[in-house]
Amino acid sequence: MSPPRLLEPLALTAKYRKVIGLDARRSNLFHVGAHPYEGRVVPLDVLVGSLVGADLTSAVMQGVRLAGADLTGAALVDADLRAADLTGAQLSGARLSHADLRGADLGTAILRSADLSGADLQGANLTGADLTAARLSHSMLGTAVLRNALMTGADLSGADLRSANLYRADLRMADLSGANLLAADLTEADLTGALLVGTLLET
Repeated sequence: MSPPRLLEPLALTAKYRKVIGLDARRSNLFHVGAHPYEGRVVPLDVLVGSLVGADLTSAVMQGVRLAGADLTGAALVDADLRAADLTGAQLSGARLSHADLRGADLGTAILRSADLSGADLQGANLTGADLTAARLSHSMLGTAVLRNALMTGADLSGADLRSANLYRADLRMADLSGANLLAADLTEADLTGALLVGTLLET
């Protein structure tokens, strides 16, 4: 008998804020505490499809495998997503401010209008990601890979992009005021109409 599916958005508010015991190296299962599957190892596909608008504020999700998951409008503020696999994930409108995404794989993820302000994305892979109109002000993107990323109209004001790989990135109309782009690779990047007031660039 297949396990029941969650039909409502997963709400991990107040006491429902821990996602623990993940072993992404061995399986697609993770242990969720304090929610309808409390104390059980839950197949990932029980939750995938139930994460639209989910409240995962401050959740601990290191190494979680959510490739292709739909997290549209989800709240992941202050979440620990270090080394998470979010390749191809749908994160449009998601709130990821101050989230820890160091070393996370967000290749080809859709992050349109997502809020990543103050997020730590150092060393993250965002190759081919869609960050159109995303808010990345004061985010940390040092050594991040943003090759072929779509960042049209993104707010990168005050962001730290030192040594980031922005090869062929689309930064048209992006706000890069006060951003640090020292040692960043901007080969063939499109900066048409970008705001560069106070931006630190290699001379």
